[in-house]
Amino acid sequence: MVVIQATWFKDWLRYSYALHTFWNKTLGEVKILYSDVNGFVLFAEWPRGRRSRGGLFIFYENNIRKFIGKWLDYAAELGFDLILITKEEVYFPSDAQSIFFIWRLEEASFLEPSQDVEVRVLDYGEAVDIVRRVTKESWGFSISPRRELHLVVSAWLGEKPVGVAMLNKYNFNIDFGVHVVRGYWRRRIGTRLLSEAAALAESLGAEYLTVVRVLRRSSADKKALSFYKANKPSLVLRVQRLARHSYGI
Repeated sequence: MVVIQATWFKDWLRYSYALHTFWNKTLGEVKILYSDVNGFVLFAEWPRGRRSRGGLFIFYENNIRKFIGKWLDYAAELGFDLILITKEEVYFPSDAQSIFFIWRLEEASFLEPSQDVEVRVLDYGEAVDIVRRVTKESWGFSISPRRELHLVVSAWLGEKPVGVAMLNKYNFNIDFGVHVVRGYWRRRIGTRLLSEAAALAESLGAEYLTVVRVLRRSSADKKALSFYKANKPSLVLRVQRLARHSYGI
């Protein structure tokens, strides 16, 4: 059983800023306030935060509802959001949610990947245009890699790029997930990219590979969650921003 550790999560969170989600932001001070065998509490300051000054992250395996009661007033006093990291099946009154997939690389067991594509790790100059093109045809809008963060794994059919995965070389998250051009879905190209990103991460000394999926209640969510779950993550967590009217629970 994979259990996330406070020190690992602290380091992971520091380099997740490119995602710009409700819990992945540019950080100021970060410190572990509490840690035991069941979980941890992490203080993370957001210098550029608009809604709040930071996040108080709580991961606790046993009786989390009772445990968070000790921290509600402190989060409110700080002007911080309370971010709960729970098992996937645990729900709280929240105003934002995401799913956090974690693969322990030494035991990862992905689906059979496509062997029809050629896989290349791109240099930054080539990667910018290709990532923009593929994400536009996959997602409907474009994103760009960051020179200081990303190693871009790409899938090709002949001279056509049909998929990309941007591996964060510091925390080994696939930032923004795996993308495949729509006309090439259901051909295990995404699985090939996932497995190649995992191999690259492991060659760089990673213990885990991760993906964050923010839930927007769209049909795309269902497809993405199905894809990642089919590839057998070691741990699936729900990350929830507790709604402020619920701070009295």
